[in-house]
Amino acid sequence: MKIIAEYLTAVDDIEWAGPGPVTLERQPSALQVELDFAATIQQRQYTFGFAIQETDEAGGLSPEQRISIGGGTEIYPNVALTVEFWHDEDYDQADGGTDESTDNVVVQLAAAF
Repeated sequence: MKIIAEYLTAVDDIEWAGPGPVTLERQPSALQVELDFAATIQQRQYTFGFAIQETDEAGGLSPEQRISIGGGTEIYPNVALTVEFWHDEDYDQADGGTDESTDNVVVQLAAAF
């Protein structure tokens, strides 16, 4: 099992061009906590992961919150199949977001050479 935690922030306020002649000053930040683990199921190695990501003062750049889960396995030598699902909650419109949520899925077939 592996736990990964990351926190990133701007050191100072950043000036952003707002709507019209408005200039916004924000200090965006992002936090991610991820839990990864491996399991053997029917003699095949799988890797699974779960992550929570949150941002602050990043409306229009990144979702306010993302929750994701995924997994993968090698299906042939040097060929892996992975699936990931994530749910995003965007910022309110007053904070530069869309006030919407989205659900996304990605299926990836990758070859290593």
